[in-house]
Amino acid sequence: MKIGDPIPVIPNPETATGGEAKSEIRDGRLTSQAEPGLSIPEIKGFSTTGQEGATEKYIYQGNTLAKQYDAFKAGAQTPGSTVTLGTLKADEGFTEVLHSAVLVASYLAGGRTTRIEDVRYMPEANAAWLSIEVDLPPDRFPGLKKNYVSVFTCLRDGVMHVALLDLLDVTKQDAESYDAIWAAFQDMRLPS
Repeated sequence: MKIGDPIPVIPNPETATGGEAKSEIRDGRLTSQAEPGLSIPEIKGFSTTGQEGATEKYIYQGNTLAKQYDAFKAGAQTPGSTVTLGTLKADEGFTEVLHSAVLVASYLAGGRTTRIEDVRYMPEANAAWLSIEVDLPPDRFPGLKKNYVSVFTCLRDGVMHVALLDLLDVTKQDAESYDAIWAAFQDMRLPS
């Protein structure tokens, strides 16, 4: 895998039963429900969603923040950018960090056109970071063309931890929001 390449299209088996995410800030941080889990400081401009279950079914013990964009609302759907921290299950194929990041990104892309923006494999930390660009369907939200998906995975004590950033192009173009996201991730705390 290299920058500019598409990621493989891997169909989501739709057999996972996770998705029971919370949306809460504790002590100024977004923290996975895993004990211990990943955590980052609260992100300026992002808020709790006011609902549970706001994550992908293959992410367990999740906690999610979102930033909604009412200006791009299409019908009853308001698009948003989300940040989710949680865990992945080995018996669902999430056993190796880079492969797990690819699976999460591919499932989220759902067969749409993708392009790798960044890929880092850190064997000494048993961690990986994958960032991709995903084309949005042209008629889904007029004015929005891309999603930017970043997946961080790390394996600690037999548990695969995940951070999923699902960002709309409008978030990436908003320097204040984009900088706030990356500032939070510079203070990410990993399970020891």
